[in-house]
Amino acid sequence: MPLHERPRLVIWCMAGIFGVFWAIIGIAALTSESKVEPPASLATPPKANQVIKQPTPQQANRWRSREELEERLIGRTTDQVLEFLGRPDSTQNANSVNGGAWYYRGAGKDLITGRLSHAQIIFSLEDRVVERINFN
Repeated sequence: MPLHERPRLVIWCMAGIFGVFWAIIGIAALTSESKVEPPASLATPPKANQVIKQPTPQQANRWRSREELEERLIGRTTDQVLEFLGRPDSTQNANSVNGGAWYYRGAGKDLITGRLSHAQIIFSLEDRVVERINFN
């Protein structure tokens, strides 16, 4: 073989060796068993006597959209809000500006992101009905 053709031979041999190497790696990856296990909650089925907790109607109402909560709660009394959403997570006493505020964590779904917000329900000072709802 002429001397000037030997670099090409070396390049072809090296390319062949790398090709065989990557072929072996690919075959090994395809044939190996993965040891990825599902989370424990999915790995074991529920027991026959296990009770699956369903949300209360008040908890389910918290998952409504922001717009729907505003439609259903603006102008409602404190008793009606309690009946619809349950006890607030925290409250703020009445002051000279408003009749108090109730805070609900995870109330009011943002339809764009699909995430639950936190609702601040502001009551009017005079008749203690819902004046407005702030979401954040």
